[in-house]
Amino acid sequence: MSAESNGRWAPAEVVFDDVAAALASAEDAVHPADRYLAAHRAALRVAAGVLARRRPRLRERRSIWVVLAGVAPELAEWADYFAMLQLKVEAVQAGAVGLVTTREADDLVRDAQAFAAAAHA
Repeated sequence: MSAESNGRWAPAEVVFDDVAAALASAEDAVHPADRYLAAHRAALRVAAGVLARRRPRLRERRSIWVVLAGVAPELAEWADYFAMLQLKVEAVQAGAVGLVTTREADDLVRDAQAFAAAAHA
């Protein structure tokens, strides 16, 4: 676990450390639906890391993607993209695994990797 200089836990660093493992899990998944869901989870971890680092003050409950777009305008297009996928992610989580092709899963893994790189820039 990472720590700040004053000995406190540094949540953003911990979340970003976990992104590489999440992306590796997505790459290693055998079934397209599993790869798709793992890539989306990796993107969620990237977003969580950005929010942990920037520590926005939230007044109401909103989607992580809406909050990310407001807090990190340079990542707004990524936030919109991943938000757009949410319904499909929920359908696949509910068992509609046939909705995801191999190409879609591979594309989402690459997109999650690109998003992680953009967030770390």
